[in-house]
Order: sequence, then C-alpha cells, then structure tokens
Amino acid sequence: MSMCCQLEGYKQDQLTFIDGLLKELGSAEAILANKTRVPDFPSGHTINQYFTSFTQDPFMKKVDGDSPYTKALDHYLKDDFDKIIPMCDEEISGNLPFAKEAKLTKATFLILQRQHSQAMDLLSEIINDADISATIKANALIKRGALHIQRCIDPSKDAELSLADFNEAEKLVPDCPDVFMNRGQVRLLLDMFNEAVADLNKANDLNPDFALAYVQKLYTDFLSAQATADQAKIKACVDGFENAIRKFPECVEAYALYAKVLQEQFKLSQAEEMYKKGSEINPKNANLIIHRALLSLQMTGNINDCMEQIDKALKLDVKNEFGYETLGQLELQRENYEKAAQHFDKAIPLVNTELEMAHLFGLRDSARAKVSAKAKLSEVPSGLQDLG
Repeated sequence: MSMCCQLEGYKQDQLTFIDGLLKELGSAEAILANKTRVPDFPSGHTINQYFTSFTQDPFMKKVDGDSPYTKALDHYLKDDFDKIIPMCDEEISGNLPFAKEAKLTKATFLILQRQHSQAMDLLSEIINDADISATIKANALIKRGALHIQRCIDPSKDAELSLADFNEAEKLVPDCPDVFMNRGQVRLLLDMFNEAVADLNKANDLNPDFALAYVQKLYTDFLSAQATADQAKIKACVDGFENAIRKFPECVEAYALYAKVLQEQFKLSQAEEMYKKGSEINPKNANLIIHRALLSLQMTGNINDCMEQIDKALKLDVKNEFGYETLGQLELQRENYEKAAQHFDKAIPLVNTELEMAHLFGLRDSARAKVSAKAKLSEVPSGLQDLG
C-alpha cells in the first residue's frame, strides 16, 4: 500500500485509509505490549517531579523509628527507588505500625513503575478500608482519580470515575490543596477549562506557597487571557511569572511555563533565557534541554544542532520518552525513516499509558512501512517510478 501511494503521490483517500489502518494496528500492538510490560522506574528526576504535585503526601512526612517503612523514605532520599517496594512489603507483611502508609507508598511506586492494574487494586483496597485515616484515604483517592485518566480504558466512564474520586477526596479533606491541584490538572485534560481554573485558584488560596499550583494557575490565567486577546490580563500574567521566579527560585516548572508564555508572545530570546535559567537550577532536567533545543530550531532552523542538544539531554536521562519521540519526529521530517523507527522503538516502553503506546506504535509502523516501500520502489524498473 505504501509503495502504491508513493507511486501515485499520496492521494487524500489513500492517506485517510492508511492513517486509520495504522491507528488500529498501533492500538492492537499497544494492548499486547501493555500486558507484558516489565516493571521499570522512570528517571529520578521524573519521580521527584511526581511528588511536587503533593504537599500532604504521607510518604513525604518524616516519621521516627527504624521500621522498614522509615527506611523506605531514606531510600527515596538517596534515589534508591528499587528498594522502596520491598521495604513496604516488609512493613505490610509484618503488620507493623506504618503498614497502612506502606500500602499507599507501594501503590504510588507501582504507578511510577507503570504497573497500573496492580496499583489500582491496591489503591481500591486502601479506599475501602474503614479503619484508614482520612489523610491516607484522600491521598489514595487523588491517585486513583488520576490513574483512571492515565489508564484510558473508556474515556467517558474514566472521566466520571476520576471526578467521583476527587469529589470524595474533597469531602474527606476539604482544606487539602492537593485535591484541587490534581483535580485541576485532570480537568484541563478533560477540556473543563473553567472548572480547572477554579480548582487551581482554590489550591493556591489554600496554600499560597504551593509552587506548582501557583504557576499552573498563572499559566491557565494566561491561556484564558490569550483566548480573549485581553492584553491587560496577559501583562498581569507576565508580571505574575516574574514574581513567581522570585518567590519560588527553585521551582523549575515556573521557568518552563514562563518560557512557554514568552514563546506564545514570540519573545524567543527571553524564552530561551528562561529555559537556560531553569537548567542552571536543575541540570538533570532533560525536558528543559529538549524544549530549549526545539526553541533554538524555531529561531535558527538548524536541525542538526537541535538534534545534538536532544542527544545530550538523553545522555542525562536515558529514560526520557519525550526526547526519543522528538528525535523520531525530526527524523520523519528528514525522511530518515529507519532512524525514526528506532527512536520510536526506544520511546514505546517508557510512556505511561496504553494510549501513548498506541500513538507511538502507529508512528513507528508508518516509518517502517515507508522504509519497506522505498526498498520495493527501488526494485521497480526505471521509468515506472515516475508514474502518477
């Protein structure tokens, strides 16, 4: 089919047919791959970033003693992530004082290992435990609510189940900013923009020092102002980001989102400076390097330099799926289909959801089909290649 399309110049009906075929194939491959997925943690940076969405996660609360659970937090602080679940299992099996916290922590790290079914079962067990504290149950509800969206089994039902969990968490701990911060992010994904803004505002009101909620609120305010071309509000958002990087100088997300705002305003040099400052604060943040590389490509058109910078980012974080997917997309633009397929292959096991896997499988299969078509086309007698 790809060879025929190349001969005939890729007609619209052919493109539509191939796109649908690749989506179906990608979805089928993703279902199979997800069933046999090996537990694996993302980079330490990604794990640490996950916890910035919480100000009241029980695992982040230092407890006294020398139990397996207390050792789990020590392992976290040393980036010994592989030792955390075994410590939790030891606490749980011994029915030790922090067994309930250990269950929640185990579920959390199963999410990070992309073991979603096991995590969902354990979170549900915690939520259904009548003797568990409101704080632990609410945290489990927040994480299960997000996981419903992440797993993406049935988009309409997932949204309903997710919001029900967040609403239940709000009833349990109405003054917890984590509920509103995480529900706000989910509502953004569900295109519930006004409701998301209200949640982020509430999270910020409850805890003005919640850095991530503060900058996410600013960014949604900017998107709202931009949609209505309200220049006064846009300026207020820019001023707000200037204040944010003074108030939260260690919050990398503040620099990253401010850079996006500046890019939207075509202030590219200033945006690059924000990415640079963010990287100086957290040199291990590969995403900042990748975004800066793409910004540089936008400014200079130098694709080779862009790809070199992304390669450097991947040396810092070999588990960065965004980097591999970006390289794959760039290689597609250069018609280096074999290299593109190799990059997509590296990205596939690193993404969080089956939906993301299906998308990448589709891109990879498309690239491979073009490699095969080119090879077949080279076998066509000279003269026939110019048909169409």
